[in-house]
Amino acid sequence: MFAGYTHLNSEIVKTTVPANLGKQLLNTPNNAFSLWTTYDVTGQWTVGGGAYFVDEVFGNITNTTQVPSYWRFDAMTSYKITTNITAQLNIYNITNEYYFATVYNNWAVPGAGRSAALTVRGRW
Repeated sequence: MFAGYTHLNSEIVKTTVPANLGKQLLNTPNNAFSLWTTYDVTGQWTVGGGAYFVDEVFGNITNTTQVPSYWRFDAMTSYKITTNITAQLNIYNITNEYYFATVYNNWAVPGAGRSAALTVRGRW
């Protein structure tokens, strides 16, 4: 199990624009959380899942536009075909949450919708 939490209290303390003093940085959430865990169902089969939370962020330096907070949930399953070959299926954003992954000054980039990736890994 992996878990992480971040609490940030950003503030502009030095600037050439006095009106921006004391404002929060854009694209900097006050709170962010992640949790990821896997479970070996058998010696060959593993399942896992995770949750990610990102608090609302300001979308501009003047702090007049906000991008809403969001939760995103991911899952995976893998199967060891042999000791050296593993197949894994990952499903990202299971609930197809509409969110903004990155924010720039007065514009934002949407995060990826529900998607999946099937991977076969080999090692020798």
